[in-house]
Amino acid sequence: SMAESLSEKTCEECAAPGTQNEVGWIHTFCTPCRDTLDERRKLRWETGTQGGDSEIRRGFDQKDEEE
Repeated sequence: SMAESLSEKTCEECAAPGTQNEVGWIHTFCTPCRDTLDERRKLRWETGTQGGDSEIRRGFDQKDEEE
């Protein structure tokens, strides 16, 4: 289906063009989101926000501004 074909090349985090990983669970990320995945997961764990990615992104962006 069209949705399936788009999900194979659309980043799950920001909707930019992306690629699927080759091992483990199938995920599709763009390079910047893939490069910061571990940091974002850690932030989700620390803030207790498992959903609501816009909140996570705001926290992640604020962390970048502080550094």
